Order: sequence, then C-alpha cells, then structure tokens
Amino acid sequence: MSDLPKHTIDFFTQVAPWDSLSQTELSSLIQSANLVYLNEDSLPLLDTQQRLQHGILLIQSGEFEVASDNPGAAPSRRFISESEYVFLHKPEFLSTEATQFNTEQITKIHTPGLVFCLDIQILQTLAEQKKAIKSFFIELLKSLRKEELHFSQLNWQEANLFELCQRDLITVTEETTIAECAQIMSHKQVSSVLVCQQQLLSGILTDKDLRSRVLAKNLSAELPVKQVMTVNPEVAYPEQDWLDAVCLMSEQGFSHVPIVDRRHKPLGIMTKSDVINQQKSNIAWLIKSLSRADNLYELIQQAWQIPHYIRFNMQGKQGFATVGQWLARATDVMTRRLIQFYVRSHGPAPMAYCWLVYGSQARKDQLLTSDQDNGLLLADSPDVEQAVWFKGMGEYVCNGLAKCGISLCNGNIMASNPELRCSLDEAIEEARRCVTEPNNDRLLHFNIFLDVRLVEGNEELFSQLQSRRAELFKQPLFLAALAREVNSNDLPLNLFQRFVYEEHIEGKKINLKVKAVAVVNSIVRLYSLAQGIKYASTPDRLAALSESGMLAAKDCANLKSIWFFLNELRLTSQLNQTHPDNLVDVTVLSPLEKYQLKKALQSIKRTQSALLVKFSSGLGG
Repeated sequence: MSDLPKHTIDFFTQVAPWDSLSQTELSSLIQSANLVYLNEDSLPLLDTQQRLQHGILLIQSGEFEVASDNPGAAPSRRFISESEYVFLHKPEFLSTEATQFNTEQITKIHTPGLVFCLDIQILQTLAEQKKAIKSFFIELLKSLRKEELHFSQLNWQEANLFELCQRDLITVTEETTIAECAQIMSHKQVSSVLVCQQQLLSGILTDKDLRSRVLAKNLSAELPVKQVMTVNPEVAYPEQDWLDAVCLMSEQGFSHVPIVDRRHKPLGIMTKSDVINQQKSNIAWLIKSLSRADNLYELIQQAWQIPHYIRFNMQGKQGFATVGQWLARATDVMTRRLIQFYVRSHGPAPMAYCWLVYGSQARKDQLLTSDQDNGLLLADSPDVEQAVWFKGMGEYVCNGLAKCGISLCNGNIMASNPELRCSLDEAIEEARRCVTEPNNDRLLHFNIFLDVRLVEGNEELFSQLQSRRAELFKQPLFLAALAREVNSNDLPLNLFQRFVYEEHIEGKKINLKVKAVAVVNSIVRLYSLAQGIKYASTPDRLAALSESGMLAAKDCANLKSIWFFLNELRLTSQLNQTHPDNLVDVTVLSPLEKYQLKKALQSIKRTQSALLVKFSSGLGG
C-alpha cells in the first residue's frame, strides 16, 4: 500500500465497513476504484457503463443531493456528504435482501467534491468473503428504504403534495351502491372512497357521510352513492405544498382532501390522519436514528435536524408537553450514544458511576434555547488513572453534545468541570453544607442540582444519592431559606397590576423563563422536597403532591395549568424567532392571552406568599 496516498488510506480506514479490511484487501479496493472530482461538468459522465462497473459511490468530500429512481412517482430526496454512499446500481450480492430499494442518481451539486466510484466486482468478492461487509450494506439499504418510506414525514415542508399524498386510491363509480361503498371501506380499512365518472373525480364519500346522511336519515343502503356523496369536493393540486392542504383542511374543517390533476383525475388523497402522523412520527423516527448512530459524525448529522423538525412539526397548542419530552429524550439518547462511543474507544469505566442531568433536561421541559446541565457521580474518590478516564469522558460527551447542538453551559454546570465530577460522599457533603449553611449565593448555585435525573450509569448509586439527600432536604431551616429565596423573585407585574417589561431591551418583552416559569418550578420543587418526592418533572411532582395531600388538588391543577400556559407562550414565541430566546413580546399576544398571562402571574404571586407563610418560620412541612 506504500504507493497509495496516506490521506486516502486514512480516509478508508475511518469509514465503515472498510476499517475491518486487511492491508491487501484495502489496497485492492482502493486501486480498483475510480476517483472523480464531481461538479456540474463531470456529473453527466456517470453514465450507464459507469453505473454497471462502478455502481456504488463513496463521498470523500463535497455535498450533493440524491434522488431515488422510482418509476411512476416523484423521487424521494436525501442530502449526502463525506463518508456517505450512493447506489447508482444495486450489486448482485444485495439483489435478494434489498429488492424493494430503488437505485439512485445524483441530481444536484451543492458543493463540488471528490467521489470514489467503487468497483462492483471487487465489492462482490469482498462481500462473499466477509459477512460483515454484506451485512453492512444490507442494513444500509434497509435504512435508506425506511427513509424513502418516511419521506413524507422527513421533508414534508419542502415537498409537493404529489410526493406526499397517499396514492393507493380506492375509487367507485356514481352508480355503486352505498352498501358496496361501505363494504369496500371496511375491507380496505379506509375512511373514504373517491367517486369517479369516466375516471374524473365527481365526488367523495366519507365515513362521516355514512353516519350523517345515511344512518341518521334511515336511507336505504341500496341507493347509488351519487345521492349521498359530497359533490365536487374541494381539491388540491400536486404542485401545491403540504401546508396548502393542511390550511385547507384546518380552515374548512375537512378530514379528506383529494389531490387531482388539472383535468380533475384523482392522483391521491390526504387525510387528517396523515397530518397527525406527520406530527407524531417525525421526531420519533429521528430519535430512533439517533440511537442507531454508529459514530460522532452520524450522530451530529441526525442531531442537527432536531430544531428543524421541532419548528415544522410541533407547532400549536399543547405542543410544549410534546416538545419538552422529545427534546429531553433526544438529548438523553445522544448522551448515551456519546458515552458508548467513549467506552468503545477507552474501555469500560474503572468504577461505578452515574451520568446525571439537571435543570430542564432533568425536568424534561427543554426548549430550543436549553443548554447543557450535567455532572458525574462516582462511587468513590478516583485515583489518578481513574480521574483521567472520567475527565476524558466528561470532556468528550460535553463537547460532543455541543457539536450536536446542545450548547455548553455558561455557568459551567457540566461533567467537563472537575467540580462536577465528585464521589457519592462528596456530593452528600456538599448537600449537607448547603442545608446547614444556606446563604443566598450557595442556594442560588445549589438550586440547579435539586432537579436531577439519571441518564446513564449505576441505578443503585443514584438511589443512594436520592435517599441520603432526601432527609437532609426536609430540614425546616433549609426549607425556610428556600422559601425566602423563592419569594425574593419579583414577578413582572407592578403595584397597579400592569406588566413590567425587560430593561435595556427594545420593545415590550418579558423573560418568561426567568420571571415566571422558574418561579413555578421553584415553588413546586420546594413542596416536593418537603414531602420527600423524588421526581424531577414539574407535572410529575404536582401529581405526587396532589396525591399526598401536601397541596390541595385544585392548587396543583391550577399550578399545572399555569406552568403549561407559560411554556406554551415561550414555545410559540421561539418557533416564530430566527434566533430563539426566552423573551416573549407582549404586543403580539391576543387580548385573551394577555389577560391569561396577567391572571397567571397574580396566581403565582399569591402562591409565593402562601409558601412564605408556610415555610419561613422554619416549621413548615
């Protein structure tokens, strides 16, 4: 291999599955490959002969757009860059296992770059000799097939309706009886049929029509469908985008929108279920992809799509609960994968440990502006060698999360900080100092560690931390100090119950995270500590408080409602910002929202006062 450039060898040895090849095998693979500089001029050179001989491309540099060859349908698109593959031709060793995968073509050059065209015959030989190589490409093709199947979920904001709609049409004629239509709908498990005359759309019959126009009026099921169908229904056209159809459905209250060509020939249909599935399954599919990332590069690629998905798929009322849960879950998955990558490179941990998360990730109420808050709990004080291992993991995971879009913490509450890598005894001693000497600065710093959750590591070790701290946190003087700290937070309402806006910031804006949401979190946290509740999530804590009787059920319900309302305002504001922050512009709120915000702040103020009375004497709980 001495005649091959070192950077080429290094590139192949870092790309799966070639990292498992011997020097001789790797040399044969590289020497048989064609290296081309792919730009607009050279793209046409990837002709049929090239496809047959060098049908799998490996991208060394550059950024390209790829479309699958899918006869009779709009192609699905994906974007590729370094270390990714393109299948111009499906080799023989993959033909059986991946029959449903369509071949691909590069359709657009975003950034010209170097591409290795791999020799099909060499690949065939290697696949026959090494099961791991064949398995790798089979799994890759399955993954790409899933991307095709989920294309409507992954790129709906960019694609047109023809690419996204259901094209497995169920049609009947105007003379088909109502009974026959119902039987077809039941057999096919669909909620509508399109009615056509001479292959052109003339109407639609839905399950709602059957209930309201047939059953409710006791009509005969032997009547022709044309007597009860919706005649000339509202339609959409294939070149329109997804949002056009969504808006039509939302504004007109339709559950079904046929997609037709300009002659009115049906091409597909979009249903309300499609919209719901878009919102539910997009991020779930992405998180599944995160969990399957095999290296940092793949993880980063998937992670950077998260804000994009959140913006386009999670908008609307009651979206916050979903967003907070999904973002926390995604960050958990990324953290665990990064830990696994580190262990794979550096060997197993030298002692039992817990990777802990604090703040919004612990509470599962992350939003687009949330940064990292994490730390390492160790079973014992590490020796020099052990300390080096955990230092490396802390830095690797925190920096990896930052590359994945979870910002480094400005307050340095991260496992990369040596002060946040401590033994169980040290963590308990820190809690004891805060409880027995609860000055304001110490409380402000320690508050973040009161919302904690285990993401990876030894569950028994975490249980010991929780149990030993729980009794400390019930100390009346500590609770009193927390109550005074909570009550010291000024809400953004003045004496005359008018909004108080942020100083030195243009416009009438309020930082709802700091001035309202954090106060609710602190109130609920204090009651939970007094009761020994170990949940980190604010809604979970409220449910436990209600069940225990520590707080009246109506008060818990009120706080929960306020908490969700405030966070919904934050989320809505962030989704409408180019650079999201926690400032909410009061001028864009509706009169009802302004009223609700003022009532929420007044209710929080009353709860603050009640909490101070209950705990400030040092006798609360």
